[in-house]
Amino acid sequence: MMIMIWFQIGYPLVIFMAALQRVDPEILEAAALDGAGRYQKFSKITVRLIQPEVYVVVLTTTIHALKVFGQIYVLTRGGPGTATIVPSYFAYQNFFEKANVGYGSAISTIMTVIIPVGSLSMVDIVNAQQGGIQNWFLFRNPFTFLAFFIYFIASLAEVNRTPFDIPEAESELVAGFHTEYSGMRFAFFFLAEYANMLLVTCVATTLFLGGWTSLLPGGSQLIPGPILFFLKAFSIIFVQMWLRWSVPRLRVDQLMYLSWKVLLPISFALVLGVGWLAVRG
Repeated sequence: MMIMIWFQIGYPLVIFMAALQRVDPEILEAAALDGAGRYQKFSKITVRLIQPEVYVVVLTTTIHALKVFGQIYVLTRGGPGTATIVPSYFAYQNFFEKANVGYGSAISTIMTVIIPVGSLSMVDIVNAQQGGIQNWFLFRNPFTFLAFFIYFIASLAEVNRTPFDIPEAESELVAGFHTEYSGMRFAFFFLAEYANMLLVTCVATTLFLGGWTSLLPGGSQLIPGPILFFLKAFSIIFVQMWLRWSVPRLRVDQLMYLSWKVLLPISFALVLGVGWLAVRG
């Protein structure tokens, strides 16, 4: 109980008190000489100077509030194996313990589909999108619409495709499999890369593009389900290849900025938004 009280009150209070020590009184005095009132000095100067600490407190308290996996994980430690690791903890683990932000963002976007469906079964997820293109999760609500693009960006980073092919930048490497292997050995590396691309696109098709269901309203199936499924997946692969031909490679610092300051907060916001819609009914 005391730990909960400390985390909810004492911890933010200490952070904010330390932040207020950094506010230069001379800046406030100069503002007062210019005619600024107490509210203006607080809102225009103090709040802006302590913004980093506000972000830290909001982020940490939000993570703490969302840790519904705490009791399960304490009892089982995720075992046996990984059988009792729930998606929320899995995303948290990849974000903050392994610093695997791309993977964590992808898991968070998957949760935007799991929450309204109420099942991890891919068959149930596809069945929830029957009835035409208007029922796909891509077009169901603004949160899942954005979640599809966050998943697509995160999947590009996970399969090391341009603009995230930093580990395998063939135009810059003088070693590695691009120069050390040839023939079938070289082909197997690229087959593995395209197999990963097919895997992430199949997951995207299942989660957001209706899987094997028809595009037409009413459920009339003009194209067999398996063929339609792979047509959707291959269309996403075409976009991945198109980006490889069109987009320059990111620097490492740009990738870190995208991961920590763009994908991470947007993924959390999308999960909260879908949860709000689910509670609202």
